[in-house]
Amino acid sequence: MTDLLQMILAWVEAMITQAGYPGLVLAMVLETVFPPVPSEAILPFAGILARRGVFELWGVIVAATFGSVLGALILYGAGRWAEEHILLSLVQRYGRWIGLSEPLFLRALAVFDRHGALAVFVGRLLPGLRSFISIPAGMAPMRLSTFLAATALGSSLWNSLFALLGWWLGDHWEDAIAWVAVYEESILLVAGAAVVAYAVWSWVRRIAPKAPPSAPA
Repeated sequence: MTDLLQMILAWVEAMITQAGYPGLVLAMVLETVFPPVPSEAILPFAGILARRGVFELWGVIVAATFGSVLGALILYGAGRWAEEHILLSLVQRYGRWIGLSEPLFLRALAVFDRHGALAVFVGRLLPGLRSFISIPAGMAPMRLSTFLAATALGSSLWNSLFALLGWWLGDHWEDAIAWVAVYEESILLVAGAAVVAYAVWSWVRRIAPKAPPSAPA
């Protein structure tokens, strides 16, 4: 674990411990808008606090999801009110400070264009796209009620998974970070295989001879 990540985790732990549920909400807002703040560490820590009786487990999930939705709304608003070329220029100049590269931004746009609301829901479960899928939703613009529903559902699944990991792992909750690395690698492998399979299927469809029309009876 890097020194920067350790500093972030120490700050987040102190904020959640001292401020309770509001601190967890704020941590998840920051995690959504500023991805270097890792939900993969915030949520297991909150889960172990629930195990110790500091929080209720359901309260952790609700507060975390509320924070995730608030953070996603900030990015949705950025997409709603800014032109695409302005956002792209900002990403090129300052994206590295929040973990957003130009290819990732363009990929989020492409995924949303193809799949819409489903992309928002699934995107909340995919490392790298979790935050930034909200921007093209705002650019579309997607109906706000649809965006909120898809974001809340996807976020609640993600938050439940990692809060339960903390509850289950107990004092070894930091091991969840290693689990996340395996999860991210698996997701990337599956996504890569899906892309290759789709490319092959499209190529086969293009070169396959078309059946001649049947002669009229």
